[in-house]
Amino acid sequence: MNVLFVLILLFLLLTFAVFRIEGLFQVTGLFMNVAVFLALLVLIDRGTPILPAACVAFLAVAAITLFFVNGVNQKTKIAFVCVLVFLGLFLLLFPLVLSAMNLHGFSAEELDELAMYSFDVAIDFKTLMTAIILMSFSGAVADGSMAISTATYELFQANPQVSIKALSKSSMTVVSDVLSSTINTLLFAFMGTNLALIAWFQDLSISFGEMINSKAFVSELVVCLITGLAAVIILPITAWAASWYFLKRNRME
Repeated sequence: MNVLFVLILLFLLLTFAVFRIEGLFQVTGLFMNVAVFLALLVLIDRGTPILPAACVAFLAVAAITLFFVNGVNQKTKIAFVCVLVFLGLFLLLFPLVLSAMNLHGFSAEELDELAMYSFDVAIDFKTLMTAIILMSFSGAVADGSMAISTATYELFQANPQVSIKALSKSSMTVVSDVLSSTINTLLFAFMGTNLALIAWFQDLSISFGEMINSKAFVSELVVCLITGLAAVIILPITAWAASWYFLKRNRME
């Protein structure tokens, strides 16, 4: 019995112990999301256009996270709509950012390790970089949108006669709290993931200017920043959309 198996078993036991039957849906949804990612790799390997395949995978992950794990209800529906809006904004703006920063492809450090392999592959690495970043925050976008949608719904349920201005203000207070913790989580995740790389740069006496111009470092930093930017975008969108949707639906009923 190796360490990986023990950790997986411990994760499953704790999930079922804490969440009971809901834990079954959460674990099943997790494995379904892994299956979606593996299916994306197979599609790319077979020559499927990368960006459309990544968008379908992104929406599949969002649908599993929202509808399968949390059920089909008002909260998950508005969260999914907000995810669709975010995806549209991402596809509109991010290719311009990627072209300006020129981050696609392998870094110099990676090329040294891959020198023995052939680079004659029919893959557009610029599009692949877009797909990588899109998939890297797919779960975070869906989770963040669901969290704000649920919080807004609970605020609305506590006072159904609240005005849209007051509900939006209360929801944005939740957004502020969630966003601050999310940014801190992303920052320390980046620092922890790249601590060895930073220590290596320091050991080689590489200057700060050279470090921030290293593709190996900057590409990871950009992923962290864009994930933070995704949270900054999706959370307020969900707060405003959920406030409007819940109040409008209540008045129609």
